[in-house]
This record gives sequence, C-alpha cells and structure tokens, in this order.
Amino acid sequence: MKKNIALLLAFLLLLPLCACGKAEPGAFRSLETVGVKHYCVICRGGVRLADVIDAAMKTLAGTGSLSAISVRWLGSDRTCLQGDSGALAALDELPEPRVLNIGVESEFYPIAYTDGDETRGMCVDIALAIGEQLGWEVRITSITPDEVGTQLSSGNIDCAVGFDSGLVRAADYSVGSCFLESNILLAVRAESDVRRVKDLAGARVGTVSDPSVLKALRSSEKLTKYASGATEYLSLPRCIEALDKGWCGAVVLDALMLAYYQMQP
Repeated sequence: MKKNIALLLAFLLLLPLCACGKAEPGAFRSLETVGVKHYCVICRGGVRLADVIDAAMKTLAGTGSLSAISVRWLGSDRTCLQGDSGALAALDELPEPRVLNIGVESEFYPIAYTDGDETRGMCVDIALAIGEQLGWEVRITSITPDEVGTQLSSGNIDCAVGFDSGLVRAADYSVGSCFLESNILLAVRAESDVRRVKDLAGARVGTVSDPSVLKALRSSEKLTKYASGATEYLSLPRCIEALDKGWCGAVVLDALMLAYYQMQP
C-alpha cells in the first residue's frame, strides 16, 4: 500500500511538468488543465437523510478525520469541504439507528476498488466514518457511475459517496457539498511530439463516459478549434489503447483516473 501511495504521489507531481527532463516509458504528460471534477455524496431526494449525511461529512471535516483519510489514500489533504465539528450536534434530532446502504465506485483506485472479496479505498473509509459518527451500521455496495441513479431510485442504496454531481439531476436527488476536487487534464504520452494544443490539429481526442470530463472537453475553445473531434471509449483501458495505437492524439481524463491507470501492471 505504501508503495502504491508513493507511485501515486510521484505521478501526480509529474503530470503538471510538461516535458521537464526525461520521462519514464509509459508515463503521461499533461498539456493543460481543462476543468475540475467534483466528488460529492448523492442521496435520494425528498428524504431527511441527506441533511444528516451532510452534517456527518461536515463533522468529519471539522474534526480532521476527512483530512486524515485523504492523506492516507492520496498522500496529502486534498479535501475542500468546509468543516463544522458541531454540525451533527446542531441538528434537532437524529433518526433512529439503522442500516445505511452506501454505494461506492466499483474499480477506481484510490477512490474505491475491489481487493479480493473486500472493497477498499478513500470513499470506503469515508462511508465507514459516516456510520461511526452516526452510530449506524454501514453496508458497502460497489457500483459504476452509470448505476448511481438507478441504484438510488430503486432503494438498493441510500446514498452514493465519491461521485460527481453531474451524474444526476438535482431535482431528483440531494447532492451534498463537494469534498474532493480533481483536475481534468488534457494529456499525451510522455514521448509524444505534441507540445501544445494546436499541435493536435486534425487529430481526435479520446475520453471516457464521465459527465464532468465530457463537459470540460466540449467547453474547451482550444480543443474545439484545433482537434478534429472527440471519441468516447467504453473503458479507460480502451481509451489508453487508442492513444497508444495513434487512434487519438491525446486524452482528456480525470487526473486520479490517469494515476490509477499508471499504477496498473
């Protein structure tokens, strides 16, 4: 685990350094930041549970617990939630103790991932910390971003921790305050001759199905001007494969997602 965190830190430090020194084979190089992804807690709409979960998150931030979880998984405190150690105490009353079903990412290290029969990661620790704050039992369910809405509406989960607010309509669900931000990067392979966005003239840009990433890509005036278009791939490995084989000249992805791929064998 310590080795994984060290690799993650090294990679995140490498990304903003555009061709400073000789890059290792297989490394990525960031051309620029095109947006920011916001990680939130999403609850079923119309239920008081959302206020309780939001208060629990603010309490975790206020007591330093959220910061400690971030340091454990990301190597530094990258949280952005305004803390309030008295947020839970300020509520009129708490619901009776219950089982809290929480959905987390199915395979996105270090946010949440499956390790054998166990689900681990930053958002798993956050989910368990929420339960500890409330004195409730927590059950973890691994889901994909595409399943957030259906899992919430069906009642299979009560809330989803660590997903972008753009996945759901605010009118249908309660979206808590952002607790983590990650840059959305336009990146190329380290050995690529592409140095500036305009070097992508005539080339396509690859990405994956991620509302925040897609919005950032489509909002980039430079990419709209120079790139010939974007191709949305079904998976991260497929997207990276397209970059390797020259099917696209660059990729637009969440920095944490790139870091996750970088550490795969």
